[in-house]
Amino acid sequence: MTYEQYRTWILNDYPSLGSGSHIDQFAGSASGGTAVLCTYPLDLARPTLVGMLPYAGLKFYIYEELKRHVPVEYEKTIAMHLSCGALAGLFGQTFTYPLDVVRRQMQVGKQLNSSLGDVRFKNTWHGLTTIVRNQGWKQLFAGLSINYIKTSFSLYVSVFVLVCPTLSYFYLRFSLILIVLR
Repeated sequence: MTYEQYRTWILNDYPSLGSGSHIDQFAGSASGGTAVLCTYPLDLARPTLVGMLPYAGLKFYIYEELKRHVPVEYEKTIAMHLSCGALAGLFGQTFTYPLDVVRRQMQVGKQLNSSLGDVRFKNTWHGLTTIVRNQGWKQLFAGLSINYIKTSFSLYVSVFVLVCPTLSYFYLRFSLILIVLR
């Protein structure tokens, strides 16, 4: 998996950074960014990459935390990776989804008000508080269930790469080449 490759690379090549949750989050963010760069090259016109980094970092942090609670006899099973990955994705997406809602509303607000020069939200925090105040906190999670379905494809790709570690190695190298060439 790309995440595991990044994590190993960081831990082996940059020992001064130490280890811990910050490495998990960084490797997760890098992995998520790589997935976006390789699978959605046209989406880079939108701020997809910026939206993906917090989600991916949190998802892989939760994944590592869940793995720490798995009994030793199940640590290497595909079912463990699938279960921990699915739960981590579910929690990561749920926690970061409000940021995506604000981003979308900011984009729509700019499009609607561009001729007036009026920007609806000053920043993300202002967007979050305004939505809760005017539309209720449930609006921050509107459309989340559909998003769960949409991202199930990502899980399938992750499992394929997990089951085929040789492909994972080449996927990581290809991703790094794309980043360098950009």
